[in-house]
Amino acid sequence: MKFKFNKQNKVKTSTQEKNAPEKKPVNVFVRTEKELIDSAREYARENNCSISQLVGNYFRVIHERKKLPLLQYPSSKLLKGLLKDTRHNRADYLKYLQEKYQ
Repeated sequence: MKFKFNKQNKVKTSTQEKNAPEKKPVNVFVRTEKELIDSAREYARENNCSISQLVGNYFRVIHERKKLPLLQYPSSKLLKGLLKDTRHNRADYLKYLQEKYQ
């Protein structure tokens, strides 16, 4: 998934349509430690955006990641096929669990 920032510093992902209509914003209230809020304010100031934009971008990233199949994640790709040539099977694993928890 590729991320791009538009003029308002909002993240646009490659899976979003270019001319998709913007949805009306909704207010969200967040309660967290003061240190985190201060850190977020500093980060937003350094990156010329608002905390609302940071939170909205984070929600967008979460939303887009939910659409990806599990094997699209880099960590899953590394594990795919790792045990393909092993001698163990499901029956061996069940036997191991029975012995372990007796």
